[in-house]
Amino acid sequence: MGKHTIIIVAAFVLGACVKDTKTTPAPEPITIAEKLPSVEFSFKAVVDGKALVANTGWYTNSSKDSFTVTKLNYYVSNIKLKKEDGSYYTEPESYHLIRHVEGNTSFTIANVDEANYTGIEFLIGVDSLRNVSGAQTGALDPANLMFWDWSSGYIFYKLEGQYRTTSMTDRSEFAIHIGGFGGKYPCLQTCSIAFPALLSAKKNNTAKIVLNTKVDEVFQTPNKIGFDVYYAAPPDFAMFKSLSDNYKDMFAIDKVENQ
Repeated sequence: MGKHTIIIVAAFVLGACVKDTKTTPAPEPITIAEKLPSVEFSFKAVVDGKALVANTGWYTNSSKDSFTVTKLNYYVSNIKLKKEDGSYYTEPESYHLIRHVEGNTSFTIANVDEANYTGIEFLIGVDSLRNVSGAQTGALDPANLMFWDWSSGYIFYKLEGQYRTTSMTDRSEFAIHIGGFGGKYPCLQTCSIAFPALLSAKKNNTAKIVLNTKVDEVFQTPNKIGFDVYYAAPPDFAMFKSLSDNYKDMFAIDKVENQ
C-alpha cells in the first residue's frame, strides 16, 4: 500500500512540473500607420490692415470712393509648394473656391511630401484647360455661381457691394466680375509668395499657413481705378486685365505655423 502511494504522488508532482513549463505567447506589437503631412490654408480678408466687416463696414479706396463688401469670392488653383532644395510639391486636382462673406475661407491639402518649404505659387482663377471643359463638380460646380457659360468659362474673382464717389452722395450697387484666360487681355494671374519662415511638413502633423487678402488692392497698384473709371470704361476685357493686374499681389503671409 505504501509503494502505490509513493508512485501516485510522484506522478502527480511530475505532471505538475510539466504543466508549469508551458508559456503564453507574447502579444504582437501594435503599430500605428503614419500619415503623410498635411498643410492647412486660411485666408483673412482685410482692408487697410484691418479685418473686413462684410455688409455693414464702409471703406475708402485710393480714389476716395466709399464702398462696402457684400460678396468676395475667388479661385485659388494649381498650388505648388517650393521646397528648400528648389523643387516643388504640386497638389493634384488643385481647385479651391474662397468665399469670405459665407465663411468658406480655408482648405487642407493632404499627403504633402515630407520636406521644408520656402514659398508657394498658385493661380488666381481657373486654368485654360478646365475653362474649356464645360461645367464640372466640386469647387468648379456651376452651382457656386462662378461660371458664365461653356464658351466664356469661369469667373476668377467676384467683388460686390455698394459704393459712393466724391461726386455721388447716393449709394449704388456695384459688381466686379473678372474672368478670361486668353486673347489680348488674359486675366489669369500667377501669385508667388516667399514664406517669412520655413514651413516644415512632417508625418502625422498639419502645418498651417494664414494669408491676408487685401481687399482694397483691386483698386490700386499698378493701376489706380475708382468706380467712375470702372463704369466709364468700354465693355471689353481691358478693364478686367487692369483690375487683375492689381489684385495679383493682394495676398500676404500673416503667419506660418509648424506643429
